[in-house]
Amino acid sequence: MKLVVDSSIFFSIVVSGENSKAFEIIRNYDPDLYFPEEGLFEFKKHKSKLERYSKEFEFRSFIAFSLVHVIPFEVYRDKISEAYTIAGEFGEKDTPFIALALKLGAPVWTGDRKIIEYSRKSEKFRALDTD
Repeated sequence: MKLVVDSSIFFSIVVSGENSKAFEIIRNYDPDLYFPEEGLFEFKKHKSKLERYSKEFEFRSFIAFSLVHVIPFEVYRDKISEAYTIAGEFGEKDTPFIALALKLGAPVWTGDRKIIEYSRKSEKFRALDTD
């Protein structure tokens, strides 16, 4: 199964590693995980905060990045405008994740309730939570 991983899920792996619910799901179901290139900038932006919360930051970051396919912007550029309109309903910062999900025809795996609720209400894309 293809899933676009948003930052909340990715960061949970960086902070909690093998103890995170997300990691347990990955271990049990072995999904194909995708992460938009812009997610790298968000990771860099929050790096110092993540380092404070993660006891093994470098090792867990390595694990997290080894689990995902980082997809270049050029691959989903054509979906950015549509995704921006959709994400405007809950958070424009999520535009790259929605664009990649639209491009791949895959759900967004997220911990953000607003994204999940909007996906169910609008049916413009699909979002799943860890539960």
